[in-house]
Amino acid sequence: MEKDLSIGGIVSNGIQLGLKNLVPIIVNALLFILTFWIPYLNVGTFIGMYALVTKMGKGEENLSFTEIFNPDYRKYMGEFFLCLGLIMMVFMVTAPLMGVGFVIALAWMLAPYMVIDKGLSPMDAIKKSNELTYGKKWTIFLGIIALYFAIAIGGGILLFIAGKIHALVSVIAFILVYVVGIVGMMGAYAHIYRTLTSKA
Repeated sequence: MEKDLSIGGIVSNGIQLGLKNLVPIIVNALLFILTFWIPYLNVGTFIGMYALVTKMGKGEENLSFTEIFNPDYRKYMGEFFLCLGLIMMVFMVTAPLMGVGFVIALAWMLAPYMVIDKGLSPMDAIKKSNELTYGKKWTIFLGIIALYFAIAIGGGILLFIAGKIHALVSVIAFILVYVVGIVGMMGAYAHIYRTLTSKA
């Protein structure tokens, strides 16, 4: 694990962590989609999707295929949704102010994960996230953008080649690129969380 956050580290570790946990992430995501309409249960599964990132970041082996159904996540529902609500409210108010909302979003990005993983209160999690991301926002932003373009370029090449073969191959290639994009971004967030909180 790298000691300091870097753009290259976000890209490489994001893809590596995402692909390493590809199957359990897909299974958990499918289970979330299939059960999101069930009241109360969907509260825990929604939080569980966030918890997957913290589990990946901590390097836990054999990520459970039913991780989102862990009932322990429901005990955080008040703090978790209050934290998300505060972040969204402040973001919406500050978004028009020349990128202030975007900076706030980066500064507080770790807060929901810290509520789940560290058991912090919403305000403590927001404060801690702000401290941990201080001086790292450009690295985080550029790392995520670089990962997006790496996936987009690689995916574009794959789709071009697939298009020359057959329409069905193109569809399969598109799904593959989409899935890799999602797990890659989750892996990037897991790496960012792991790297910054390891010093906390």
